[in-house]
Amino acid sequence: MRRFVFFLVVLFGLFSCEKDGVYKEHYDNGKVKSISIYKKGMRIHQKDFYQNGNTKHIESYLIIKDADGNKRLTRFETKDWYPNGLMRRVIIKKPNTDITIYSASWDTLGRKNGEWKWICDKKYYAIEKYKKGMLLDSFSTDFKNKRHLEKEFFTHCEKPKALNKICLIQEEKIK
Repeated sequence: MRRFVFFLVVLFGLFSCEKDGVYKEHYDNGKVKSISIYKKGMRIHQKDFYQNGNTKHIESYLIIKDADGNKRLTRFETKDWYPNGLMRRVIIKKPNTDITIYSASWDTLGRKNGEWKWICDKKYYAIEKYKKGMLLDSFSTDFKNKRHLEKEFFTHCEKPKALNKICLIQEEKIK
């Protein structure tokens, strides 16, 4: 009976402990592989590194209460880099929705590549499509990705300041 009670105490202790704080994982060479931040057992931030020490991936989360009062995580930021230190992509989402605030991607040489997207006037997306740094198309859509036919929606819409800042940092790294 004692063993059974001891077993239950140990088992309860293992499952009731919530991670809180900063946790690091290391490569065999001692360099940091990842850093995770937990709050009340939920991972709210993850940063991964290449073996050369350059940042590989970042994910950030918010803790949201649902209608029933249960807490859950919603990812709102994702950033990826190439091993050479140049940014690969960035995606910022409105928490608890599928709405992208802005997203962008680059090729391994740091040139704009793929679809760039950001919210304009809190009503629609402005979208630019790139290949090897060359702008191929620009247009706007509603939040369900239905393309607007009128170009006037797009012409007055500027990229978010945070995205422009990322572009400046990327350009500095290329030089």
